[in-house]
Amino acid sequence: MRSGVASIVPCGRLLALLTGKELERLACGVADIDLAALRRHTRYGVGVSPSQSHVKHFWSALEAFSPEQRRAFLKFIWGRNRLPLTEAEWGDATMRVHALETLTPDQHLPVAHTCFFSIEWPKYTSLHIAKAKLSYAITHCAGIDADNTSEARANALADAFAHLEGDGGAASSDAPRGAASSRLARTSSSETDASNV
Repeated sequence: MRSGVASIVPCGRLLALLTGKELERLACGVADIDLAALRRHTRYGVGVSPSQSHVKHFWSALEAFSPEQRRAFLKFIWGRNRLPLTEAEWGDATMRVHALETLTPDQHLPVAHTCFFSIEWPKYTSLHIAKAKLSYAITHCAGIDADNTSEARANALADAFAHLEGDGGAASSDAPRGAASSRLARTSSSETDASNV
């Protein structure tokens, strides 16, 4: 293995300075999701704030998840399973949390828009429901489709107007251009059904 790595990394002597874990971290990133870093790089949509109970349920659910579930969450919302290692690697990227407006929030799953690194989070009434719905979504809603849903367009428009009004970075300027993708999972009032749009 050493000779294989040395054929790619020109300075074999530098490799001797690193432990296997340090080399893995540099090459692959941290296996668990640093929730403190994710919080620092999170912005909230119009009418959403970290002090709201459903947003607290969101963060509590992530804290209660295993490292594997947190990686699955990141894959669900961003299409990758590890966070950037450094602030410089983060650049302008921020996770966006928007409200999924519905009269029956406990009957809906969250909606993720991977190209926009955003999630539409229903106003769940308990942590138990929030954990169950998010767990189901990250496990069973892995299909990626076009971000051409009405929710994605409305969120992009709201972010653009918030930026123009001087909202201090609420615009989705970090969103990739071109083909986009989303993961949509909803439940009907009569049955649990995850579907892609």
